[in-house]
Amino acid sequence: MQNTQDSPVTPSRAPSMEQLPANCNILLLNIGKMVKDSDSYIREHPLLCSGCSATCSKLNQINDSKTWTCVFCAAENPLSNDNIFKIREEGDELYSGDPLLENEYSFGNQSMIIFCIDISGSMSVTTELSQDQSNDYNIVYKSRMEAVKSALDQTLDILHKQHCEKRVALVTFSDQVKLYGDGLKEPLVLQDTELLDPDHLKSQGEDQPLPRPLSETLHALKEKIHCLEESGATALGPAALVSIAIASKSPGSKVIICTDGRANTDLGNLEDISEEYAYQSSKLYYSNLGDLALQHSVVVSVVTIEGTNCRLPELGQLADKTGGKVNIVHPLKLADEFQSILEEDIIATNVKLKVFLPLTMYFLYEGDQQSVLEKSFGSVTSDTVLSTEFNIYSSKIKGLLNTYKNIDV
Repeated sequence: MQNTQDSPVTPSRAPSMEQLPANCNILLLNIGKMVKDSDSYIREHPLLCSGCSATCSKLNQINDSKTWTCVFCAAENPLSNDNIFKIREEGDELYSGDPLLENEYSFGNQSMIIFCIDISGSMSVTTELSQDQSNDYNIVYKSRMEAVKSALDQTLDILHKQHCEKRVALVTFSDQVKLYGDGLKEPLVLQDTELLDPDHLKSQGEDQPLPRPLSETLHALKEKIHCLEESGATALGPAALVSIAIASKSPGSKVIICTDGRANTDLGNLEDISEEYAYQSSKLYYSNLGDLALQHSVVVSVVTIEGTNCRLPELGQLADKTGGKVNIVHPLKLADEFQSILEEDIIATNVKLKVFLPLTMYFLYEGDQQSVLEKSFGSVTSDTVLSTEFNIYSSKIKGLLNTYKNIDV
């Protein structure tokens, strides 16, 4: 969906478009499928290389049934008679030696959904309704704020019907950040100098009580949403930090940030970024927020409203790092987008992946040219994938062909 910007992007801040060379060496791993295919796990510990911890397989050279040579780091490892049977001749192998995997997908009912909603002055901008979208021919416009309220109302009703045990909290931001929590108490208001102190904001979020299940809070939350009014600036940076801090207490939680404008208060400012220092500081701020969410297995999604420029290259880091979604949505389609985000169930948390290549190969676009790639996913859904490119050192192609010419890969 095309983003129609309401103001020009500073040329030095416009994302550069680089034409990458074609490459057929692409690794695509369906992490979600690997987690879900628990019935095919081999319930034993595999043989691991003493040099790099890679797993022994049919690709490894067995030397007189006494040692095996790692194809990834060339280390020679002892092989006992008891372990020879572990080397299978065909097929893919998924090992599990962790008894906790017997209870996969079990996060209890402690995970949360945090709606972090922009109520700044620009949310009063209206959208024209077509006749089939209006129940009253006298009403032909709907503000962004009204659209968000309606979307939240629909989403809560569906959640209550399908998952009434879910715990939902509300955070809003303008020139203040208000923590409504589950709506059963008066909101905590953070403002002025409080919005400049990341440590204070983080502690305020962490100190929030666990929301009650939606079965107990639906009407209170809807009442709070109904009373929201747009005004003021856009303290998105502080609100995002507080929301992630609230969610960090429960791995597998989700934060949905909905905004129509650039963050324009001091912390995480994405509007006044003409100076390089200011830009890099704000960019680093959102990168660090993404790391914080990833550390606590919190998935952050960013929903922006069509026709606005919210600086997604910087703000989108939150979603990129945590496996969330980034989308630009028409105001009247917000409910569908919220549902799309919430429909993806988290099936594993604190997921770490280590991928090995032979020393003759290296991963592209992953920092230094290394043959081992380590990734943290935080949370995994059934659709989580890893896609990355690799290449072969040109000086080692001939030797590589000689090594594998007799191996049926």
